[in-house]
Amino acid sequence: MKVVYGAWTATGSAIDLRNRGLTAETVLRAVRSDGAVGTGASTEGGGPTLRVDCPEPGSVHEAVGVVGTDGVVDTRRALAAAARRRGLEPPQADRIEELERELATVEASITPASDRRQARRRVSEAGTREAELRERVATLRGALRERRRLDEPTEELAASLREAARELTDVETDRIAAEESLAAARRAARDARDARERRLAVEDDLANARRAARAWLVERVEDEFADALAAMPGAAAPGETAGTYEGDDVTAALAVVRLADVAAPVVLSADLFGSAGAAAAALDAPVLTV
Repeated sequence: MKVVYGAWTATGSAIDLRNRGLTAETVLRAVRSDGAVGTGASTEGGGPTLRVDCPEPGSVHEAVGVVGTDGVVDTRRALAAAARRRGLEPPQADRIEELERELATVEASITPASDRRQARRRVSEAGTREAELRERVATLRGALRERRRLDEPTEELAASLREAARELTDVETDRIAAEESLAAARRAARDARDARERRLAVEDDLANARRAARAWLVERVEDEFADALAAMPGAAAPGETAGTYEGDDVTAALAVVRLADVAAPVVLSADLFGSAGAAAAALDAPVLTV
C-alpha cells in the first residue's frame, strides 16, 4: 500500500502514522475512499489531505477495519465473512438465493394502498344524488300525467322530465363506476395485506436460513479462531457458542484479523505491539497504526 499525507509519502505493508496527528476514523475513511480525504486539520488552507492506495476493503473489513479500545466486534458475522472469502459455501446457499428472489417478487407485488375512503365517498355521493333524481323523475312523471289528464300544456314539463332522466342515467353510471372502484380498492387492500403477510413470512424464513448459514460457516473456522485468540496479546478465550468469545474485545478483533487474511490495511489504534511492522507480522495483514 501507499500512503500520501500532504508532502509525506510512505509505502509498505506496515506504516506508522502515530506522529501525524490523524484519528483512526480519518485514516479508515481514507482506506475506504477512492481518493484523498480531508483530515480536518486546522492549519491555514485547510490542512493536508490523506490518500491511502490499497486493495478494496471487503466484508470482513467492515467489522475490523479499525481495531481499538472502544468497540465490540460481531465476531460471528466477521468469521462467517472470512469463511466465505475462502470460498466456503454453506448448504443453505441455494435456499437463501431462492428466498431472496421470492422476497423481491413479493415486494414488487405490493402496491400502494388504494384510497378506499375516497371510493366510499364517491359511492355515497352518487347514491344520494341518484335517490334525489329518482324522486324528481317520479314527481315529474306524476305531474306530466296529471297535466295530460287535464289537457294542459306539457312541453315544458316534458323537457324537464327528459333532462332529469338524462341526469339520472349519468349519475347511475357514475354510481356503478364508483362501486367498481370501491370493489377494486377492497381487492387491492386484501392483496396488499396478503402480500405483506407473505413478505413477513419470507423475511422470517430468510433470516433463519442466513443464521443457519452463518453458524455453519463459523463452525468451519472455529478452531482457527480459538488458536488466533491464544496467539494475540490480551486476555480472551472462546465462548460457549462457536465464534463467540469471553474477555478482551481488542484481542477478539485482532484474532479475526489474523484469521481472515484481509487485503486492505487495518487501522490499529490500540498500542499492543512494539511497532507497525510487529503488528503486521503478528496479524499477517497490512497495518496502519495511529
